[in-house]
Amino acid sequence: MTEATAPEPQPPETPPGPGRIPPRAVGPAAWCFFGAMVGAGFLLAVLAAFDVRFLGEDTVVVAAVAFTLLAAAAAGATITAAVVERRDPSRIPLPHLLRWWFAIFGGALTLLSVWGAWWLVLGSDFGTTAKVAITAGMASAALVGAVITSAATDDQRLEGARTEVAVWFINAGIGLAVGVLFAIAPVVAVGALRTLRDDVTLPVPPPIGDAYDHYVALGDSYSAGEGIPRYFPETRNLDEGGDRCHRSPAAYPLQLVFESPEPTVTFRACSGAVTDDLFNDRTEPRTGGPRSVVVSAQVDPRTVPDPSVELVTLTMGGNDVAFSQIVRHCFELDSCTDAPFDPFDRYDEDPKLHDWAMVEADALADRLRMAYRRLREAYPQARIVVIGYPYLFPGGRAGVRFSDCDTVLRRVSTYERVHLRELQDELTARLYREAIAAGVEFISPAAVWDGHEPCGDRGQYTNALNPIVFDGSFHPNRAGQRALATLVACYLDTTSRPAPGELVRLPWETGVTDAAPAPGTLARPVPCPEAEPDR
Repeated sequence: MTEATAPEPQPPETPPGPGRIPPRAVGPAAWCFFGAMVGAGFLLAVLAAFDVRFLGEDTVVVAAVAFTLLAAAAAGATITAAVVERRDPSRIPLPHLLRWWFAIFGGALTLLSVWGAWWLVLGSDFGTTAKVAITAGMASAALVGAVITSAATDDQRLEGARTEVAVWFINAGIGLAVGVLFAIAPVVAVGALRTLRDDVTLPVPPPIGDAYDHYVALGDSYSAGEGIPRYFPETRNLDEGGDRCHRSPAAYPLQLVFESPEPTVTFRACSGAVTDDLFNDRTEPRTGGPRSVVVSAQVDPRTVPDPSVELVTLTMGGNDVAFSQIVRHCFELDSCTDAPFDPFDRYDEDPKLHDWAMVEADALADRLRMAYRRLREAYPQARIVVIGYPYLFPGGRAGVRFSDCDTVLRRVSTYERVHLRELQDELTARLYREAIAAGVEFISPAAVWDGHEPCGDRGQYTNALNPIVFDGSFHPNRAGQRALATLVACYLDTTSRPAPGELVRLPWETGVTDAAPAPGTLARPVPCPEAEPDR
């Protein structure tokens, strides 16, 4: 008789650890779903960036708000997952090599949401209510992401099927946000690279032959060097103890080279300045407040008239006619020149941008007429040279490369960019007429900037997108400031101060009529060294 063999005892099944997410919740089906959400987020961001306005004219704003809230929720979820995984790796059944993902993408998504909030809250024209709502919504989204993730890893709060549903919600949110991140990252990276490394090389500005013992540089951000830190300490941001004038050592007034002994330089240009700031003190911010500082008038009434000053340069008027708001307006809306626009809330019924620009250009001309005359009185012996503004956008069609330039230019159609250039020509003509009437000189940078506008095909003098210093977007970069210095030097070297009532003559001109365009325009360029694209 065969003796029966007793079965070997089996060890008892080990129950899952506390709050452990079921493996099937992060299995192949979940990974496929996550990949689909990444693709969807990527596709939505690309459609918005390349001007497929699937939500109508407000696509950019709606998409930016949605993406920011989504990124905040995903950041809360991934950071919470990173904390949970670090405390108890058994709760999230992922391969070891993927665990670093939480911390890295959590940090990246946090940066994405903070960047989006900065643009929407600090850089937009939204009212206070909307800004508060966006801030509160972003904080709430991050909290919701964190709470759902925490609940999914806590068996006393969620279990079984409910845990799986929570994980799928987390996958959806994180996947969409990661897709947006993948779409935005290369655009921002290319813009950052373009900002850090100029894509054109200019020679040193030619030396100015005439002797100037005292030089005064006035104006706004184009003269101050906005976007090219590090700024002089007294002109940095308010929280750094400055007045936010952002005067840079790379600004064109400090790049001028003189054959004679270097003149005494008074550098008073200030970012954000309007015409009234030339002769009046103001506060920064203009709305006042307990942390505001006083920014002195650029022309000190106690020191003028000053016959010792022999050269004055000035850029002024861009902030009076809301250049930065116009760029944002055209970035956000189709047919922006025909869309309502009133950034200063001066009209009961918002006019179209085109009509607003014409009215504001006339008003600016009136203000500048008085300002030019006061400058002539303040500096009776000086050559006063007013510098105009380059075009905000190039002409021509945008490309299809996945870069900061092509995505920016596709937000503003070719037709709109041509229309904006025409409006700027009108402004240049007005500035030139008022300068001549007041006995001061005027040069336009349009010719030397041709092809070097933001995203120009010959290399940028003006940043389109500056992810390093966002205030520097649509402002001259280092090459642009050198181009301005070169333009001023070439102009001074090839012309002489005109007699009262006469127009400036360029070297080859035998006669100049009142109908002649401003020196430096495309029709009347000032001879200057050409830029060479970097290879």
